[in-house]
Amino acid sequence: MMKLEAPERDVPADPAVLRLPPAALLVVAGVPGAGKTTLLSRIDAPGSLVLDPEPIRVRYQRLLGRTPYRLWRPLVHAEHFLRVVLALPGPWGLIVHDTGTRGWRRRLLAGLAGRCGRTGHLLFLDVPAKVALEGQRRRRRALPRSAFATHWRHWRELRAALPDPGEPVAVDAQGTDPAGLHAEGWRSVRVLDRPAADRLRRIDIPRR
Repeated sequence: MMKLEAPERDVPADPAVLRLPPAALLVVAGVPGAGKTTLLSRIDAPGSLVLDPEPIRVRYQRLLGRTPYRLWRPLVHAEHFLRVVLALPGPWGLIVHDTGTRGWRRRLLAGLAGRCGRTGHLLFLDVPAKVALEGQRRRRRALPRSAFATHWRHWRELRAALPDPGEPVAVDAQGTDPAGLHAEGWRSVRVLDRPAADRLRRIDIPRR
């Protein structure tokens, strides 16, 4: 199995291990329906804490039954973010589900990671809008059209400044930073299309 050192190379064509620095924060990002939960549910990440809002949503669903998801979605998001904040000081690697489409939230995550002695890394899942919308329908949690349009617009603006999937992406003070991600505090960024995401099998982040 090929191993990968960040941030110099992207995920290769064959099954890969993504290796990050000790106690790194990896944000698995993408528009709603892009496949973040699917990736996090199958990835092997020994020794790292994987935080996905899906278990929180399932717990609220049991409690609230037929109450429309849109009414209690903010509770899921708030508890998920609180778990992330509480986990940041810990010694383990941290892998977090987030859309990554809101600049203020990316800056907040990167800033909190830096204050806790962690390097921040972004892994964007790049799928067509049609695929993301189908993903939402499949899980029966489709966003309002206007909300998805906002996520999609922000993603397309960010995506235009990033290389195509499979090309190396490094974010550093000496190199170019067309998307402004180094300025936000991120150490590296990767863009994976669906086939590349399917080939990723393991994420190694040593404890500090």
